[in-house]
Amino acid sequence: AAIGVASVLLKRDGVVGRAMLLEEMKKCPNPKVAEASPEVIISSIQGAVVQVQGAFVLRRLQGATQLQEATRNCIMDMFKQKSVLKRADIVAAVKEKVGEDVGGTAFVKMLKEFSVAKGNQWAFKGAAT
Repeated sequence: AAIGVASVLLKRDGVVGRAMLLEEMKKCPNPKVAEASPEVIISSIQGAVVQVQGAFVLRRLQGATQLQEATRNCIMDMFKQKSVLKRADIVAAVKEKVGEDVGGTAFVKMLKEFSVAKGNQWAFKGAAT
């Protein structure tokens, strides 16, 4: 049940901080989830999420292609290192690691899942959570 609550939040917001996740879990109608300790909740969702700078992001998106997942994973790995990335650096890293040129609306949509545009840079949404 905790995975379901986390999935709904992450599909809606892209990135969820620990405090917000735990607050939402307390609202769950399932008493096993609502009354669980933070440690139990976090350990129960570990298989479905990735921690990036202390916030949570879905490990995989339902219906994503292998290329989309590889691109997404590359970007998440970059955000694990830095909270603000230049678009050119992201494109270059994806091309190097995934072997594909990226760009266009699908790429921007992917970036917007867990970052916000600031000029030619993208800032991780969870950096302030």
